[in-house]
Amino acid sequence: MNEESATDKAVMAATGAALLAAAGRSMNVWSVVFGIAAILLNLLPPTLMASTLLLAASMLVALAQAIFAVRCAFDAALFASFGGNDAHYQCFDQLLFTWGLNPSPTVTRSLQERVAGARRLLRSQLLCLLAQMALFAVGAGIKMAGTVQ
Repeated sequence: MNEESATDKAVMAATGAALLAAAGRSMNVWSVVFGIAAILLNLLPPTLMASTLLLAASMLVALAQAIFAVRCAFDAALFASFGGNDAHYQCFDQLLFTWGLNPSPTVTRSLQERVAGARRLLRSQLLCLLAQMALFAVGAGIKMAGTVQ
């Protein structure tokens, strides 16, 4: 396997931090907007069971999205702080083991593996946002159709 230079690792970590911070924060803001809209829409009459359940489901998905947003923000802070320094990541892995959050103190991941994991978190956050938006759209559509009748 090709050994990466310290500069390459630093650039990868900085890019990962910037992407996670910007994209994760942006998705979180949109999720909050849709969550507030779902709450407000649920307060309006008429109360239709289908729309109420769909809007409530969108709020639950917003909570899942928020968890991914926090994890993305945490990873962004780690990448920004640690850069490409492998020793910092190894110390962090040891700390996670000490706290009981990592099963093995000897298993450390490469920076590439960490960035790939962060991309999976970001993708999961996006999927939650898309599901939230779909549930909101259908729930709001049913709610609006109920007010027309």
